[in-house]
Amino acid sequence: MRQQLSSIISTQGILKFSKLFALRTGGILLGIISSILWTRFVDQEVYGQYKLILSIIAVVSGFCLPGLAEAVMISSAKRYDGNLRRLLAIKIAAAVCGSIAIYGAGFYYRIEQPVLFIPFLIAALFFPFQELTPVLNSWLSGRGMVNLLFVIQLLSALTWTILFSILLYGGFRSLNSLISGNLFVGAFFALLLVFYILRKRENSITDSTSIKYGFHTSLAYSFGVLVVTDKIIINAHFSAKEVAVYSVALIFPEQIRMIYAVINQLIIPNIYKAKSVTEGWTYLRSKIAFLYLSFACIGIVGFIVFPIIIPLLFSERYAAAAPYGKWLWLSLSLTAPATYLGNILRAQQKKAFVYVFSICQPVFLFCMYNFFISWGIKGIVFSRIIFHWSAFFLFISFFFYYLSKEKRTSLAKT
Repeated sequence: MRQQLSSIISTQGILKFSKLFALRTGGILLGIISSILWTRFVDQEVYGQYKLILSIIAVVSGFCLPGLAEAVMISSAKRYDGNLRRLLAIKIAAAVCGSIAIYGAGFYYRIEQPVLFIPFLIAALFFPFQELTPVLNSWLSGRGMVNLLFVIQLLSALTWTILFSILLYGGFRSLNSLISGNLFVGAFFALLLVFYILRKRENSITDSTSIKYGFHTSLAYSFGVLVVTDKIIINAHFSAKEVAVYSVALIFPEQIRMIYAVINQLIIPNIYKAKSVTEGWTYLRSKIAFLYLSFACIGIVGFIVFPIIIPLLFSERYAAAAPYGKWLWLSLSLTAPATYLGNILRAQQKKAFVYVFSICQPVFLFCMYNFFISWGIKGIVFSRIIFHWSAFFLFISFFFYYLSKEKRTSLAKT
């Protein structure tokens, strides 16, 4: 046990984690500052409309071959640099089709909420650039270039926070101005990364298997759009103001994903280089108990303090978000580490797991959204918590099934 802890808490590991955590924490704090500016200086309805548009964008994004990010990460980790241009070209073509769909959404909302029409047109213009971001991030992650990735994310957050402050100070508080500024910043940094990564390719080796796997995962991941329909459903049943309150409730729980991502960036290269589930588990096994303990402590602390700090930061208008936020935070904290087991299965291209998890879970959550929406925001939050725990048990069940299957196969060969 002592030997395992020493391997986890090595001086080099602590320094690397501290550096990454500092960079990511800076980005998180800037994101929270932006949210505070939104809630204190922008009309509640405008904030809700902004979040609604982002939800529509996320839905469209789910049909634009999201699984290519997995193919990119595998290609990057295994040095199949010849795949990059082809994957980028496919992603851009899919994103252009997505832009057309966002234009269509603008025309749909033009009847009931005409104020959303121009913002949707702006979103459609920037959408192809935004779609490049997850692909580029996956390439840097697979390469182990985590420092650069987090520096870019920090600079992007800083640029948007400064620009946002300038817009507010200058009186540009319309939805058109704010969404234009936000999407422009994302597009600018995406283009910078495209030129940088293309110049850093080391070879022209291609691998069609990893690209095909990207299409398989894209088909499965397309059902993931059902997960992000929560704000759309709330807007349809209530109003943009309720969307705003719900969005504030998600601000801190979403940071659990950021903490998870910091650790994930450290272990991804080794997980994706592993040649089997057993090899991936050998690498992760000594770390998993420590990860669960850390996330549990984070969850308990947040559960206690959020009811106090949410009204202080975001004003009393959003005090109703506090109880929702604390339960979502605790639920995510306790279930997030199991996702690392799922990453081992994705890295080994276990298609059955990818399809079952990526299709059944979103459909299950979408059904719960619509069943419990009569409870209001509370029903959506309850649905998400059930979703977290069902995913937790699914990750563990599939992982140990594949692990035991490999062991049985290995014994049979010997």
